[in-house]
Amino acid sequence: MVESDENICPLCHKDNSCRVVAINDCWCKSLSVPEGLIKQLPDNIKNTRCICKACVEQYLNQQTLEI
Repeated sequence: MVESDENICPLCHKDNSCRVVAINDCWCKSLSVPEGLIKQLPDNIKNTRCICKACVEQYLNQQTLEI
């Protein structure tokens, strides 16, 4: 089964596990995506594809280590 682009994280190219259509079941309702991470995306896919939780957590961990 081939996953559609909206199911693929634009950063790591793995399943983004986005369940936003389920409204209450998506992890992104409790963890916001940092603006610095969004800025890494090409303009043509910003706000069209979901970044996965693993990429968000990795970014946040790196920010913590840099402080």
